[in-house]
Amino acid sequence: MNISSASSGTSAAYSSNSQDTAALEKQKAQLQSQLDKIKDSKEDEQTKSKQTQLIQNQIQQIEQQIAKAQGKSSSTASASQQPQASPPAADPRLGKNTASGDQTIDIRI
Repeated sequence: MNISSASSGTSAAYSSNSQDTAALEKQKAQLQSQLDKIKDSKEDEQTKSKQTQLIQNQIQQIEQQIAKAQGKSSSTASASQQPQASPPAADPRLGKNTASGDQTIDIRI
């Protein structure tokens, strides 16, 4: 029963990130549309330049948020789908490294 609740929680988190990403993509598209309008406007070049720079900065911030949201969703999904890897078994033929309290390394073979 715990597995299904964990899976549903993961899918809810993935869905939320997907919705966040879609909203951010929509904002980005609106800003790009505004950029096109500014380029076609009859404003002086200095005003156009300032407005363009502001909107480009907003687009960059949105792109960073999208990347962050996609990173979270992929890491959340991959973490829930992949079992935890166990550490490799120690090979008895290899020496064992141990550190003592005085910051020296003792290599035993």
